[in-house]
Amino acid sequence: MIKMIIFRLFQGIVVIVGVTLIVFFASYLTGDPARLMLGEMATIQQVEQFRELHGLNDPLPLQYWNFISNAARGDFGQSIYYRDSNLVLVLERLPATLKLSGVAMLGALLLSIPLGLLSALKRNTWSDTLISSIGLLGQSAPNFWVGLIMIMFFSVQLGLLPVSGMSTWKSYILPGVTLMFWPLAQNIRMMRSSMIEVLNADYIKTAKAKGLRQIVIILKHALRNAVKPVITLIGMQLGSFLGGAIITETIFSWPGVGRLALQAIMVKDFPLLQTVVAFLAIGFVVINLIVDIAYAVLDPRVR
Repeated sequence: MIKMIIFRLFQGIVVIVGVTLIVFFASYLTGDPARLMLGEMATIQQVEQFRELHGLNDPLPLQYWNFISNAARGDFGQSIYYRDSNLVLVLERLPATLKLSGVAMLGALLLSIPLGLLSALKRNTWSDTLISSIGLLGQSAPNFWVGLIMIMFFSVQLGLLPVSGMSTWKSYILPGVTLMFWPLAQNIRMMRSSMIEVLNADYIKTAKAKGLRQIVIILKHALRNAVKPVITLIGMQLGSFLGGAIITETIFSWPGVGRLALQAIMVKDFPLLQTVVAFLAIGFVVINLIVDIAYAVLDPRVR
């Protein structure tokens, strides 16, 4: 177990360095950062002063080394647009993203596991067809379309729920449902196929031959093994929630990290964007490490 965790940590460090490296050098593919940030009206003298102030005259490898070494000490620099610490800006927005992601994932889990289980147990019936159709629709419909349709119906037409912001518990409903729609569909399909595979296993047939009740076979023997692929999928989904919530947070004006990343892109604030990407990469690695440990606890063969 300890060796596995150490190996996963090493892999995580490689992923973080790789992601930040790609984003750092990709920022320069759009042109001169100094000219992009200051605009076309800036004079040559202003551009040179800006480049000198922010260390943009240094070679690119040295600039990246300065960023990654300072970040390792907790210094992510200052936002050019907001004139504030990048770390402070991200930490201020992080709770909103975590709350929305938690609501979405909790809803997806509470619905997908029982629905996937029911679909597997009622194979080739009308209920299986209905649940599978929900799964197909959820994976086909893009987030922005789902969000806009719900805004039009529940906010504009019925006036039941707020369109934007994070004020009351009602504010979580529309963005939470929008964000959970795709993982809900994915988890339903994964749970269904996994449960069908487990129910056809030899040890389940042996349990039936022993005369064990159906509920005991499902809850004690089948469910624990069938839910393992779903747990792995959840780790990937949680990691993608941190960055994939950009569209949802933008549609609903949610004050989270995803919207902050989009704002950083719009104003060409590359230091802030690099900080956001670094935090998203760290979050993805940490979440997947937790999932790997949980998977090892459920399945001793992994250890």
